[in-house]
Amino acid sequence: MTPEEARYDASQSVESRPGDLGDLVDALPKDPRPLLDVVAGLVLDTAFVAALGVVCPPGSADDVEVRGLPGMLRRILSRDPGSLATARPPEKRLIGACRHDALLACSAFRHHAVPARVRVGFADDFEPGFHDDYWITEYWDGAGWRMMDSERGARSRRARQPRDAAVGLLENLP
Repeated sequence: MTPEEARYDASQSVESRPGDLGDLVDALPKDPRPLLDVVAGLVLDTAFVAALGVVCPPGSADDVEVRGLPGMLRRILSRDPGSLATARPPEKRLIGACRHDALLACSAFRHHAVPARVRVGFADDFEPGFHDDYWITEYWDGAGWRMMDSERGARSRRARQPRDAAVGLLENLP
C-alpha cells in the first residue's frame, strides 16, 4: 500500500465521520479482537432481538434506518451516556444491522489512523433462497487487508451459531 492509499483508507468518509462526537471515539480500541466485543456491546442486530427476548428501547423502531455515525452514536448515548468502551445491556443498544456494526468498526479503525473499509456481499444462509446483503469491515494490518465480521463479537457468537462465511472471517483475525 502506498502512503497515499494508506492516508485515503485511514480518512473518514461522510458516513464514518463521527463529527462533533470524535472525542468519544477515542475510547474505542484499535485492536481487532477487543473492537469486535466493543461493537457487539453497542449495536444489537435486529435478528437477535426476538432470539434474546429483548424489549427494545423507546424510539428505537427506526434505528436500522440511521445511516451516519453521528446519528448512531447519538442514539447509543441517549440510552446510556457512558463511555463507548462500556458494553450496554441489549435493551440500551442501537437496534441495527450488520451495516451498523461494520461502519462503527471501520470508523474506530480510521479514527486510530488504521486504514479500513466496509465491504458488502450477499448470503443465502439466513433464509434459504433469499440473498440478503451482509456487511463486514476490512482493515490493513501492515501486510495486507484482513476481513473482520464486525457483527460477531463474543456475545453474539455465543447467541447464534456463526455462518460459514463468518467463521472464515473470524479466523482471519491475528
